Amino acid sequence: MRVETWERKSEVPLTLLALAFLVAYAWPILDPRMDADIRTSLNLATWTIWAAFAVDLAMRLWLADRTASYALHHWYDVALVVLPMLRPLRLLRLIALVRILDRSATTSLVGRTAVYLAAAASASVGLGSLAILDAERGAHGANITTFGDAPARRSPRWATGTATRSPARGGRWPWS
Repeated sequence: MRVETWERKSEVPLTLLALAFLVAYAWPILDPRMDADIRTSLNLATWTIWAAFAVDLAMRLWLADRTASYALHHWYDVALVVLPMLRPLRLLRLIALVRILDRSATTSLVGRTAVYLAAAASASVGLGSLAILDAERGAHGANITTFGDAPARRSPRWATGTATRSPARGGRWPWS
């Protein structure tokens, strides 16, 4: 079997797993009063899905003619598997969804660019909002306490440390 054959056969299952990961990651953030057993099950699901992506990468590396070259060319897939073990960037696991969409979208450069732009913009706003909400919800004095409050803070100005709306005029600002 060749790498291309493996990628075609694993495409749909990996897409479904990436979407399942998104649900398992987002649900506990959106529902902080979730039952502890459900929270534990979702955490187990995220690690199981990560393991599936690790097996996929290992299989692709094994099938590749030149393993080192393949790993360098697919550095984002390697980061997807390696970085979660280090735990600093949990959201990098979702890069797999963009990779899978890229495989199935089109072979033209315009089609691939459109897929990347749409996926990156949507993921940036949605996942950034989840991360902001996750960090801010429990902070003392925080005023970003719902998912609806969080997207407003995903502007470049907020990322550099300045609020886009003045707190004096009722805007939302990060606390932690």
